[in-house]
Amino acid sequence: PSGAKIESCDNDSIDSIVETFVNKAAGRAYRLESNARFVVLAVVVLLVGLYGFFNYGIPAASGFITDALPVSLDDRLGGELLEQLDELVFEPSQLSRQRRAQLSGEFSTLVAGLDREFTLQYRSSELIGANAFALPDAQIVFTDQLVNLADNDEMLQSIMLHEIGHVVYRHSMQAVVRQAGVSVALVVLTGDVNSIATTLLILLPTFMIQSQYSREFEWQADGYALEQMLERGIDANNFADIMEKMALRDEPTVEDSEEAAEDGIADYFS
Repeated sequence: PSGAKIESCDNDSIDSIVETFVNKAAGRAYRLESNARFVVLAVVVLLVGLYGFFNYGIPAASGFITDALPVSLDDRLGGELLEQLDELVFEPSQLSRQRRAQLSGEFSTLVAGLDREFTLQYRSSELIGANAFALPDAQIVFTDQLVNLADNDEMLQSIMLHEIGHVVYRHSMQAVVRQAGVSVALVVLTGDVNSIATTLLILLPTFMIQSQYSREFEWQADGYALEQMLERGIDANNFADIMEKMALRDEPTVEDSEEAAEDGIADYFS
């Protein structure tokens, strides 16, 4: 404590003293840390454990956590997100008032009897193109480009039902809970709270735009849509047809392929 120190050239005697008096537990820890095989095994176990936690533990827990959260939290989050998205990527819809009223009437029949207050919003966006997505507060956003792409309203109804399914199962909130779980895990591993929390808040609007729900979520939403279509006598082929049209619209040209090849690594990491 005074800052004094002792040095000795008699290394063997020092080692003997250490073996005699040092705590046995500390000795075991030292031996484990000095064992290359144990270190490699520990790293492998850690990586496998993290993989299992991120890919299975967090998704499994998200459903239970979301069920315990009040729906009012979804409502608060969704309203704020739409305001941010309007500033970032959306323009006012150019659809006629009559066309919007017609689609909203069809939408109302699809959500009748559900315990959420659904609304259908219309926006235009060259950046997003033909697309639709569900906000946590039961707002379904359709772009003008999607409406114009469809050959008939039953195609649009199939997309409406798919997005309604996301709301019914609270997929947006589950996805946010999963993101939060990842952030908490990173905080535990790195001890850096502020930068991770700030990054999550900044990326949330982008996440809502380009979130690729897990296959589990998509299967649930697809299943909901197809069941409802069968009950309502809507030809289920309309769902496949509109999805095919969207896929063909996004199919890359030769020039796109060349650009994608140049940016392949960036695309992979994104």
